[in-house]
Amino acid sequence: MPDQSLNILIIESIKPGREKIIEEIMKTRLIPALRKQLPEFRWKIYRPVLGAMSKIILLAPISAQNLVRYDEWINAALAKEHGAAESTRYLEQWWECVDSIDYMGVVEDPAMSNM
Repeated sequence: MPDQSLNILIIESIKPGREKIIEEIMKTRLIPALRKQLPEFRWKIYRPVLGAMSKIILLAPISAQNLVRYDEWINAALAKEHGAAESTRYLEQWWECVDSIDYMGVVEDPAMSNM
């Protein structure tokens, strides 16, 4: 396979009725902090329109180094922005709302792609 861009794909399933809490944390805490502390980290968020409505899907280019230590990398940026105690508090609230989370490194398979 030729040299390809590595991406992170994250699929979060949110517990029923907790979508607004997740959205609030994302809009007021996570997204502003990541934009400020990790301006090189650019992502797209997708929301289902059919089927599993309580999901958030994130797709973003990422280095192999940051993929391997993704949680540590993100948590350090959040702690730098809000302080360790505050970031721990809202991340605990976040995890109480999440049913499951899957993340993986992915590359495009050009032989099977049509874009």
